[in-house]
Amino acid sequence: MPTNANGVQTPNLTDAPNVPGDLATAVAGILAAYGQTVADETALLALVAPFAGQRVYVTSLGQTATYNGSTWEGYWKSYTPTLGWTNTTATTARYMKNGKTVTVEFLLTLTGTPVGTFTIALPSTATASAVESVGTAMLRDNSVGDGSRRSGTIFLPSTTTASVLVDSLTSAAIISPTVPWTQATSDTVGGMLTYVEA
Repeated sequence: MPTNANGVQTPNLTDAPNVPGDLATAVAGILAAYGQTVADETALLALVAPFAGQRVYVTSLGQTATYNGSTWEGYWKSYTPTLGWTNTTATTARYMKNGKTVTVEFLLTLTGTPVGTFTIALPSTATASAVESVGTAMLRDNSVGDGSRRSGTIFLPSTTTASVLVDSLTSAAIISPTVPWTQATSDTVGGMLTYVEA
């Protein structure tokens, strides 16, 4: 019985009829191709000849990845973003891509007094858009008791970076080493944003 490009066996028209056997073989092939489970991302990336639309459950992530014809997507991937501030550490930065929609989650913890303009690099280039807000952020001042918090709006100053506009009662400003307070060791900036990839 011949095998197609996806590894599913299909009978030739000239084969002797064996409906139960042929059906069992076809179902087993479909389950092997579409109902696959792997232990972790390393095993996922090691799969040989995945096909567009193939879905694989990744046990360690508790998520299902989908092959888009060139790469696996639909699950959280860690990345190390370039930051506009120095003296910061990206303790968590990850993204998930579904088609051209990209969601990013990050948490930065200061390891000193920051220098420069706050930006965080995106994992891929965004489309130029008139959308002013792409996500929300939370800033935490660790020097005040259990921590003073301030919310912010994430926007894209370019197609490759994101920044945060701090909300206040009277005005709004981009976060800086002194806005909304004097930033120092252990202060944090965290957020989640979604954009459309170019």
